[in-house]
Amino acid sequence: MVTFNFDKKEQTTDRDFSVIPEGIYDAKIEDVEERTSRSGNRYKRLTFRLFGDRAEKEKVARRMVWDNLVLLEQVEWKIQNLLYACELPYEGTVTLSDNWEELVGRELKLEIGIGEYQGQKRNEVKNYYTRSTKVIESDQPEEKPKKKAPLKKGAPDKETKPENSEEEEINIEDIPF
Repeated sequence: MVTFNFDKKEQTTDRDFSVIPEGIYDAKIEDVEERTSRSGNRYKRLTFRLFGDRAEKEKVARRMVWDNLVLLEQVEWKIQNLLYACELPYEGTVTLSDNWEELVGRELKLEIGIGEYQGQKRNEVKNYYTRSTKVIESDQPEEKPKKKAPLKKGAPDKETKPENSEEEEINIEDIPF
């Protein structure tokens, strides 16, 4: 005989698909899965789980967010920012396992926005940031951040490199995917 115990609190937390308010949230990569789009392009589907103060405040802690990274040259800047945010090598030639397992379990910050698809509002991941990136809430007095966040397009600039990395010019064409 099989017994099930469905805790209603857990069900509502994991089954809530309402739109998450825009902002920057702490997240953990839970899964990376390779898929193929209808047009034949390969892409990685990343599953993130939100946590932290902002997620608690917005009542979205433990909610999941997904992002699809198409493996095309036009998206290399976003892949590079993801690697940087996960504190993995992001310059020169970078080799990842086929299923990108080195990303699973990594913690970072996600910039979540709201977009529209087929007439419905939905969340989208706008950018990735390191866990050490300081986020200033709009209700806090503005102060200069200690580190600038990675650029939205192109390579992270020299001011955003991890403290123990060497200075070198970035060549996006060196990324092997």
